Amino acid sequence: MNIKNILLGSVITLGSIFGTVGAAEARPATCYGGHPSETSSAVSCNHYLPSNGNHVLYVGNSRYEFVIFDGGRATISVNGQRPVSGSWIYHSKGGIQVTNEASGYWFLFRR
Repeated sequence: MNIKNILLGSVITLGSIFGTVGAAEARPATCYGGHPSETSSAVSCNHYLPSNGNHVLYVGNSRYEFVIFDGGRATISVNGQRPVSGSWIYHSKGGIQVTNEASGYWFLFRR
């Protein structure tokens, strides 16, 4: 399988979770975040899925960018800082959960 087919498959899979979203179209979402030992509460956020396929979320004054790769790999960037390594899964209650590999902090977003 070539890389083009792999990338197309991941975009189709992610699109099925969030529905059809035009380039850079914003939608309200529910977001959670915290450390594995913490209980987290839901917060409202805005979710953008730009044409490049990265998930961009705005929570308050912070901008989170998640790049999702096949095989469960991800990168996380907050407010334009250098990306850090992460992993992602489909959460059992819906949405995508991305975890910072170094700190254990996680972020869950769903529409």
